[in-house]
Amino acid sequence: MSSVIKRRAPTGGWLFVWLGVTLAVAVAALLIGTRIVSPLDSAAQNSERAVPVAVAVTQGSIAEALPAISGKVSLGRTLSVAPTSVGNVGESTLVVTASPRIPGDSVENGSLIVEVSGRPIIALEMAFPPYRSIEPGASGRDVEALQQALMRLGHYAGTVDGKYGPGTASAVTRFYRAAGYEPPAPSPEVQAAVLDAEVLAAEADAAVLELASDAEPAIVAAARRTQADADARLAAARFSAAARLAAGEVFAITGPATVAAAGQVGSAVSLEAPAAVVRLGAPSVVLRATLDVEAAFLEGTAVTITRPGSVSDVFDGTVVAISEFTANEGAPGVDVSVAPTGPLPSAFVDGSEVTATPSTAPPSVAGLEVPLVGLRQDGEGASYVLVVRSELDSEGGRGYARVPVLVLAEGRGKVIVEAESTGSAGLRVGDQILLGDPP
Repeated sequence: MSSVIKRRAPTGGWLFVWLGVTLAVAVAALLIGTRIVSPLDSAAQNSERAVPVAVAVTQGSIAEALPAISGKVSLGRTLSVAPTSVGNVGESTLVVTASPRIPGDSVENGSLIVEVSGRPIIALEMAFPPYRSIEPGASGRDVEALQQALMRLGHYAGTVDGKYGPGTASAVTRFYRAAGYEPPAPSPEVQAAVLDAEVLAAEADAAVLELASDAEPAIVAAARRTQADADARLAAARFSAAARLAAGEVFAITGPATVAAAGQVGSAVSLEAPAAVVRLGAPSVVLRATLDVEAAFLEGTAVTITRPGSVSDVFDGTVVAISEFTANEGAPGVDVSVAPTGPLPSAFVDGSEVTATPSTAPPSVAGLEVPLVGLRQDGEGASYVLVVRSELDSEGGRGYARVPVLVLAEGRGKVIVEAESTGSAGLRVGDQILLGDPP
């Protein structure tokens, strides 16, 4: 008799066990997955992580860069030599008849500048240009200025009294003859007056000679009075015809002067077409120095002037004047005037833009040298560096000490500094300073 084995169907308890195990496995897999980081994810995280970089403090030296200021060249002010009359020649016939000068020639006191219609234009160092032709018998400040000018040339040795007398007239004659010319001729009216006076004087002399030896004393006295009056009239007429200074034949200069342009022989002279152009004053350079470089350009400082973009166009100069401080167009500072120490190269013209630097380089500054990128500033502008310390911080990381420093010099991407504190709290050669942000 066979027996039949019957299996019992699963009950609900086993189902719950299976579900619990499955859920536990899923949770474990999720936890493990959050702990596993792929190589790409790790690289991405490292790229965002700040990596501290430190460099050692060294002993070094830096030469301060030469400060430079900018400005323009001034060759002086120019004046036209354009007389409206010379001698007794009117404006309608003025023409250049001799032009002995070329641009760049120096114009000396008492020298000929140009000849117009046969008459000279002579340079004369005067306080102001003559505003009239100065003739014998004139008086005034212009006569006084003329006497002083003639005295400087050695032509006049009399009293500077502002009165045009015979001594001044003789000095004017010497002035013209030194330039190779005679004084301008007197006017026809003056010449006629001299002839008339000479005739009267001759007649008076003859009348005295014709007097009989037994002429009455009263007649003799009258004749001699007439003779004396005629002689006085002749002397006055001749003095009136003495040398005069024609206003159009003198060109007043003050200080150095050079020819800037010269008219061609045969060219007509007018205000629009002068016989010559003279530049007055010595060449100079005016530059602007702001407050941060002003101390490098004190009066007496030797400087080198260069033209931007050129290494060969250069000349030396000396600072001769410093202006008062002004806030000029947002650039507070001073104007620095420089006098060239020699002739200017031809590349420099009036208005040329230039730069100036001190001729002597500043001394090098030695001390503790750190990279410029390692220098930091706080909210008040004070400079400091972060020094890596061997001690760990409270969280087990690397420690950094903030060391205040004074910047002594800067150049080539580095700075020379001096720690405000000494000892262990200061800065020493070999200390590691942090570049960038702390981790």
